[in-house]
Amino acid sequence: MNIEAYLEFRNECINKTADINTTYDDKVNFVLYTAELIVRKIVIPYPNNQTTEQDFINKADSFPHNFKHFIKSCVVDIVDMAYSDIEHKKSGTKDPDAVKKYYNSIESIQELYACLFVQYFRTFEFGSNMNIANRFSLLPPIIRCKTLQHLYAMNPDNIVIIDKLGLSITKAYDTKTTAKWIMQNEEHLKSIPAASKEMIEMIPEFAEHTMYDSCVGKINPDYESIYADFETLKASYYSKGIMDGETQEILMFNDYMQFAYECLEKIPSPITKDGNPYFLLSYFDSLK
Repeated sequence: MNIEAYLEFRNECINKTADINTTYDDKVNFVLYTAELIVRKIVIPYPNNQTTEQDFINKADSFPHNFKHFIKSCVVDIVDMAYSDIEHKKSGTKDPDAVKKYYNSIESIQELYACLFVQYFRTFEFGSNMNIANRFSLLPPIIRCKTLQHLYAMNPDNIVIIDKLGLSITKAYDTKTTAKWIMQNEEHLKSIPAASKEMIEMIPEFAEHTMYDSCVGKINPDYESIYADFETLKASYYSKGIMDGETQEILMFNDYMQFAYECLEKIPSPITKDGNPYFLLSYFDSLK
């Protein structure tokens, strides 16, 4: 699947999540609102009636510098898109880069979703629960791909991350992009056995098989497939993705997955004292 076709699918996923009309104004407003909701979920996953705007700001202040500024990099594209839209309405002229800015903002929405799941997997290591790792694959491929890219940078020796990342690149893009990623990481992938230490102790021959071999072996055009539309993807998650169990790991995973599909229904009315429903976007946009 080429990038242009996937951009259309990715855009459709976001639009259908909110069940909005397809006018440009609707899209701009939805991107802003969705971004604010995702950032709030990242900052305080479970706000209550007593949670204030200042509580969100205080918690955001406590984030590591690099994480705060990564969120800022996403927010800047979104705010720039919205500001340009407002300005060209005032002037009556069309921003020639409006479409590019809009798609940049869509990309940033996907990055914010990835940030949310990176937060989760910083608490519960990816691959420690394979039921969760497998159900994570029910998210749209681009969100999985971006999440796993961040997790790989944080933990490059995790064989489950490597395996799932290779597959997600193929599903989000194509086999050529996967082959390029493998080539760029060839030396490192060849240094990682494709089996756990326990398996290698039981069967020493497994040590001869590396993650490079595993990733190359899975370069298959058959994996270049995505769900036909967002509703099919959503139906698949609700039919086989929700996990049974009452542990914090399972409850939080179910909550984050549902948020990814139903974020507009999960968050209460905006918390604001000054009439700004996008106070966290403003906070991150103004970071120095």
